[in-house]
Amino acid sequence: MSARRAGLYAITMILTLAVVIHFLIIALHAGPVNPISLRYKAFTDRYTSHLFQQNWHLFAPDPVSHNLRLYVKVRYVKEGDSQLAESEWFDVAAPMLDRNDQTLFSPYNRLVRVHTGYIHHLNLGGKDDLTYRLLSKTEERLGDLKREDVLKEDTTVNRAEEALYRYASSYAYSVFRTERPVMVQFKVGQIAAVPYSKRKDSNHQQIEQQTLYEWREITENVIPIL
Repeated sequence: MSARRAGLYAITMILTLAVVIHFLIIALHAGPVNPISLRYKAFTDRYTSHLFQQNWHLFAPDPVSHNLRLYVKVRYVKEGDSQLAESEWFDVAAPMLDRNDQTLFSPYNRLVRVHTGYIHHLNLGGKDDLTYRLLSKTEERLGDLKREDVLKEDTTVNRAEEALYRYASSYAYSVFRTERPVMVQFKVGQIAAVPYSKRKDSNHQQIEQQTLYEWREITENVIPIL
């Protein structure tokens, strides 16, 4: 066997093995919940969340029913001053939506959807009710797989929270270009969509539920988002 033919054979085998492993991971991630998929859930979530992530909440039977909002507050040092000042709450999505409405093709369409995706993961925790029920009912049968271990290994919430702090920091640098941002805080809001039966009711009030997160030092290795 020539060296060229041997090289092509090796490349073919490597690619074949990679494809098999890829589809095995996808099958574990997308298939029915079972003890094996639960054991490797943390790994399969990390693998699929970067390039292959999608969700089906636009469609029945569980379509999106809430509008998500991200608010950011900043502590900063004014130019020529050493004292710390605190800003009001900024609605992050508002200016992006305004700019997105000005043109059909806009990068702001994607930017608006970035933080809503992270908020979605933050709220769901990367798990569904079926997963939690299965974990609760099968702890003993699964042996060394404990519910706490799976929750500890699942870093979806942690990644989403860290990403939102980076997003908030990037927004802070956009707003305070002459001052020096020091700390950021964010809160997420959920507003239920107007029910179809109330669509013509001008007195219907939408209540926003908000979750507040703690102050953190600003992330420095980010660029202004706007």
